[in-house]
Amino acid sequence: GGSGSMVITGLPYAAGGALGNRGNGPVQFYNMTFPGEYAVAEASASQVNFRGISSNAAWQDVSITAGTGKYLQFSLTYTQT
Repeated sequence: GGSGSMVITGLPYAAGGALGNRGNGPVQFYNMTFPGEYAVAEASASQVNFRGISSNAAWQDVSITAGTGKYLQFSLTYTQT
């Protein structure tokens, strides 16, 4: 597997472009450690990005290093325009 920013593509429709139309939801990782994780449906895109924030710093994309035994569970609600 690859490594870098963790993204899931291929949502059934693009999220709305306005700030209130985007979606987010909680994330649980197993065998991966990230502070303050959120799944975010990007505005006007059909993908989910995973972001985290730590100690009042700027939001950052969650990066992943390839390996076995890593699991992800998330829930996301979003709307289209």
